[in-house]
Amino acid sequence: MNRGFIAIGYIVVLLVAVVSISFYISARITGNSVARKRTFFKGTLDSLVLSVESSFKSQRSWNRTVTAALNKNSGADLEKCMNDPSFVCPMGEYPLAVYDDEGNVLVDSSSPSNGFDIDFKPCTTFGTTNPGSCFLRYEMTWQPECPATGTCYSPPVVVRGKLVLTPTGVAGAVDLNTDNYERNFRLR
Repeated sequence: MNRGFIAIGYIVVLLVAVVSISFYISARITGNSVARKRTFFKGTLDSLVLSVESSFKSQRSWNRTVTAALNKNSGADLEKCMNDPSFVCPMGEYPLAVYDDEGNVLVDSSSPSNGFDIDFKPCTTFGTTNPGSCFLRYEMTWQPECPATGTCYSPPVVVRGKLVLTPTGVAGAVDLNTDNYERNFRLR
């Protein structure tokens, strides 16, 4: 009878050891999965910012951006501000949509609800009461550098990019400093 209890004791110890090892391995795999997701997320975000920066350096992309209908905002027309010497450019800061060489929109700040989900797919519920997974926005704006007095003809333009995350973003998905993704460009 003692042997039976000893055998059961060994089986229980072995079972506890197997369960403990499986929990340890599961935790390590899950931890690695989260680390991989964060690395992928940050890499994709860096790629988005680099794509925006590249679009400002590409003449074809910049032409598409400047002439886009999305960049004609309530009297402030980016194309006219930059290219029409008789157009009086209004002071202010305006949303900017950025295009790539093929004419695809990289970032669309024309609507405050445009953003990206965790997979960097465009979404339209950023900042709403039910954002779901639409928790990230790369906000682009343009602003003419007008003189303090007088009219503003063909001014240089400052473009700003800023990463914005909703406070109710995807839990645990990101842990980053949004200031690292701020960009300023002075054009012309």
